[in-house]
Amino acid sequence: MNMVPVARRDCRSLSPRKTGPMRARALLRTLLVAPLLVSLGALSACGAPSSSDGVASNSTSTTEQAFASAHGVLLDFEFDGHVTSSTSVLSTLKSQIATQLQYTVGQLNHDSSVGRFERLELTNIVPTADGAGGFDVTYHAKLPVAWGRLAAVPTSYTLKVPRAGTVPGIEAWVAAHNTTCIDFEGSGSDRYSFWYYYRPEVAGCVVSATDSAILPATVTRSPENTVGKYPEYDKVWSDGELHVVAMFGRNESGATASTDAGIRDYNTFVSSVRSYVRSLQPDATQIVETPGITSAPGSLMPQVNVTATLPMLVGELTPRKIKVDVMLTGYRLYQDGVTFDTWYEGLTPTADMILYNGHAGLGENVRYMMNHGIYAAGQYTIWMSNGCDTFAYVDPTLANKVSAANGGAPATQFLDTVTNAMPSYFTRTPGGSMTMIRALADFTAPKTYPQIFQNIDPAQIVVVTGEEDNTFDATKPVVPGVPPGGPVVPDAGVGDGGVIFPDGGTTSDGGVTTPDASTGSDAGTGPTADAGSTPSRDAGTSTPSPTNDAGAPPAGDPESPEGCACETAPGRPGGQVAYPIFGLAALAGVLVGRRRRNT
Repeated sequence: MNMVPVARRDCRSLSPRKTGPMRARALLRTLLVAPLLVSLGALSACGAPSSSDGVASNSTSTTEQAFASAHGVLLDFEFDGHVTSSTSVLSTLKSQIATQLQYTVGQLNHDSSVGRFERLELTNIVPTADGAGGFDVTYHAKLPVAWGRLAAVPTSYTLKVPRAGTVPGIEAWVAAHNTTCIDFEGSGSDRYSFWYYYRPEVAGCVVSATDSAILPATVTRSPENTVGKYPEYDKVWSDGELHVVAMFGRNESGATASTDAGIRDYNTFVSSVRSYVRSLQPDATQIVETPGITSAPGSLMPQVNVTATLPMLVGELTPRKIKVDVMLTGYRLYQDGVTFDTWYEGLTPTADMILYNGHAGLGENVRYMMNHGIYAAGQYTIWMSNGCDTFAYVDPTLANKVSAANGGAPATQFLDTVTNAMPSYFTRTPGGSMTMIRALADFTAPKTYPQIFQNIDPAQIVVVTGEEDNTFDATKPVVPGVPPGGPVVPDAGVGDGGVIFPDGGTTSDGGVTTPDASTGSDAGTGPTADAGSTPSRDAGTSTPSPTNDAGAPPAGDPESPEGCACETAPGRPGGQVAYPIFGLAALAGVLVGRRRRNT
């Protein structure tokens, strides 16, 4: 496959013995980690960053809380830690502890899990002079972890990380372990990437207390896990329209051919939307599309719209609509400049659901989205970032914007954030997005978030945060065009399986819709030979995405770098980070592994 060109420095941890897919996977992962560790190294070596940059704040008031997933659970890892340092400056010690704990990423990735580093709590940090000019530092830590092995939830866990907090100490520790404490790749990697490849549980790895911190953690189920929370269906349909804003990023920078994984999935999604809308509205005169649109618009038509006025329900006050705006974006969102900004900011004020599919860009694309868009007062939005490990990249930026737009009210009243705790694959993004659209469109058979996520690739461990104060439940009627709490029209087609979605979308008991004319990508398997062909099954049903086992991808979908939406920005010279250093609390939030689970 073709890989994105990168500066030589970013490839130096690759073993020359690796060839073919393994070398490609190693290159992909090095692309992810090197710029991040450069920025961490700069922070760790810093003398005294401002107190606002610390990760030890006990305040989490600006951060979305709660957690729900079909394939993961939020656990709290609590432990006493220790690290050696050359300083007793508290702010620097916080930075060094965060750097030390980044090595939990590789260890936890081995168990299909990641830490929520933005929520890392550090307390009782005590430096004690060691008599040789340095300090032995003890501390207490609490780290929320998205645990992806529901069949093996631990009550205790032993973390094994470097004992040294200084750059020279970490480099010595890495050199001692980077050929034995690894999985099938990463041999010889340096401190800029070893934290990702580190696997202390593999055979042949010896981690001793002489140079390592062995940290037994008590593991408990986080009280932030929620049960039975639904999207706010009544808010979504209160204006009589489901408005979806979707983006599909290119796999490679500058790509124009439909062989690019991102462009291919853009085409697949557009074809799926058109077919789905036709199944909801068989009268073509009630569907408005971008002039000249085809089933494969590609790079020649990077912005399209499909809008349909749907058949009236019994008792409905006004015809409801579904509107889907889609854009093919650059490998990095900023590459589209004012074109993207104008498009995005013109649509977000009325968006019920925002779907980004593509590279996280080591957090760059996620942060770009969080920093852009206009959010209107009172508008409820589901914001989904469907890339690799996006759970770790979301910080309070977006929530603060939504809160400000609503007079300082909690953002969770107006915003649900959907992310991945593990990597996602390009071939799965159209199906995942269609699953979300189908779920919201079918308000007569509402689903909880975990029920929706059951139909998305389980390996990516989709989670939602901010849903803890959602009030909708299946007993509440939804009448399009009527705000929550407004007058309810009898026989509105709610709850009795009324005349909903004729010609391919009739709702049956249990909310399972019959197959429509959308592409096979709805099942998460990528495009079919004919973009308009009928799928073998509908990803909007209650049947989970096909798997060989609890976490393996379907046969014929090999784990290849082309399929993983994980790569960072290409072509950066050595030492240049993927985004400006924006404070340790937010930076710590991006410290997660990028290894798709094998089990």
